[in-house]
Amino acid sequence: MCMTYIIKEREREREERERERERGRGERETREERERERERERREKRDIRREIESPSLYISLAPLELSSRYLLLSSLLSLSSLAPLSLRLRYLLNPSYIHPTTDDRPMTQTDRKADKQTDRQTPTHMQTDKRQSCRQITTYH
Repeated sequence: MCMTYIIKEREREREERERERERGRGERETREERERERERERREKRDIRREIESPSLYISLAPLELSSRYLLLSSLLSLSSLAPLSLRLRYLLNPSYIHPTTDDRPMTQTDRKADKQTDRQTPTHMQTDKRQSCRQITTYH
């Protein structure tokens, strides 16, 4: 009787130690996961800072006033969970980066139609060629 009691007590103790090990292992794994998540967030923030502090960004922001630059940069920082920052920055600061201009290709029938439609909507003295927006079109009556 005494021997079976001792054996059962040892089995219970062994089972308890195994449960403790499992709990400790589970805590350790979740702790490691949390640490990995924190490290990943730190890396993302560091990459965002590098992207924002890059000289190319300030060159493209040069025409803006200082306060506008500050507001733009702070708002971009708050968007860090969306699409990759570099693409967002390049598109917001220079939309033609993603959509290159079409000046190098010949004008198609569709382009001509689009030009004619927009010319009808704008007053004659303000009509411009869409592909060469700097040049003023003069019309003779």
